Amino acid sequence: MNWEAAKFLLELVALAGAFLAWFYAWQAQRAKASREDVDKLRDDHGTRLTAHGERITKLEGRVDALPDDSDIERLHARVSNVKDAVGEVGKTVSALAESVSGLKRSVDRLNDFHMKGRTE
Repeated sequence: MNWEAAKFLLELVALAGAFLAWFYAWQAQRAKASREDVDKLRDDHGTRLTAHGERITKLEGRVDALPDDSDIERLHARVSNVKDAVGEVGKTVSALAESVSGLKRSVDRLNDFHMKGRTE
């Protein structure tokens, strides 16, 4: 048997064993760092979830305060009543404008009559 070849194979097996030991140690360290990272991420996400939960709670309160269908129907009825009342006021104002227009013509005629009487 060739002792040089056996020595080379033994050194090669030792080198492979050392590489495997290094790789195992590196993988174990990496897994440990990953657990720390996962814990950090879990804490960060927990904080964010808490903040989002508070925002959602506030939004739920605001949504609960929004008017529902019956409120909107009552508001619509009130607006319709106001519209009708404004229409009636508009008709009254138009009638008054016509009355005032006639009165203005009468006052203008009287004014003209009195002005003509003074100039003559």
